[in-house]
Amino acid sequence: MLYSIGNYTIINPHIENGVFKGTLIDIYDYHLLLKLSHSINFKTLVINDLAFLLQLIGIIKNYYSIIPIEFVL
Repeated sequence: MLYSIGNYTIINPHIENGVFKGTLIDIYDYHLLLKLSHSINFKTLVINDLAFLLQLIGIIKNYYSIIPIEFVL
C-alpha cells in the first residue's frame, strides 16, 4: 500500500457526528523512475519501470482505487 496511493481526490467530504467522511479516488498510472532513491529499492524500481513500459505499449491500463474513508476528529 505504501506506493499505491499517490495523487488522490476526496469527493463528498463532510463531518458527521465528529467523524470526517468521504470517498478517496486515485487513478494510478506508472511513471518512469530510472534511478534508485532512498525510498525505493532496486526490486521496486525494476517492477515499476517494467509496468511503465507495459503501460506505454498498451498491454496494461491505468487502474482506479475507490476507497471510503472515515477519520474520528
